Amino acid sequence: MMRCDTELLRSEVTYSPAKEGYRLVSIRVALCGKGGVGKTALATMLCGVLARAGRRVLACDFDVNPGLDHSLGSLDANGRLPSQAVLEQPGSQYGFALHPELSASEAVQRFAARCGEGIRLLSLGAIGSAHHDLAITHYAVRQVAASFDEPGWDVVVDMEAGTKDLYDGSYIAFVDLAVLVTDGSPIADLTCRRLAAIARAQQRPPAGLVLNRADAVRTEQARQLARDLDVPFLGAVPEDDAVRQADVAVAPLAPHGATAAAVGVLAQRLREQCARAATQPPVRRQQGERS
Repeated sequence: MMRCDTELLRSEVTYSPAKEGYRLVSIRVALCGKGGVGKTALATMLCGVLARAGRRVLACDFDVNPGLDHSLGSLDANGRLPSQAVLEQPGSQYGFALHPELSASEAVQRFAARCGEGIRLLSLGAIGSAHHDLAITHYAVRQVAASFDEPGWDVVVDMEAGTKDLYDGSYIAFVDLAVLVTDGSPIADLTCRRLAAIARAQQRPPAGLVLNRADAVRTEQARQLARDLDVPFLGAVPEDDAVRQADVAVAPLAPHGATAAAVGVLAQRLREQCARAATQPPVRRQQGERS
């Protein structure tokens, strides 16, 4: 079994200061897949592992039926940007963008919800009626996730379920690693195949595949799926009754034992991928850039 190297999780990816555009954030990952495979639980556990290793984490809930605030145990607000944080900008998606006098770092410090030690949450918000105002801040939240770049931080994004957000190209461009999540069910595997094809068509191939709620049979099937998709198999996270019960009770998640260890290995492998990517030319992103 691969050991989770805490020192590696604590370390920074070293970028050359002479190369303009390199990132200070070490991990910028989006978890993608079918609804119900446990992306929110996995994102929560990944945030917790990183925070316990001494990292600071910006968690982003990009599902308009959000759950990260509950599973992370938000200590105050829901992490939505207020309308004062945006400004009308013709040509941007939905016609609004982050206020030009508000940096991504300031937005996180002022508006992201506190979720225990080292974790802050930024959310699109929830659709509670037919007459909602989420479109006003929708693009601005994505701008913050894309341009937030502080040393010692990681960014973990819980994507909306399914293929729509990757298909329209509006999300995949702002993350460094897009990770496919399956629970081993046929429809979840099919969604991963569709997501992988869409991502490759946008020249943003997935960083790898993760199996959630794993057992021995599903793990071998997931390894084969990763081979079929020509992506790394990043790990298998076993079923955890405590996680399942917390999920049902809409309570904060606190994995232990084999589950926590497996998520630690996943975090290590994600950081290793980022370290390798640091040797490649950077992708420049401007705060107001439209994907």
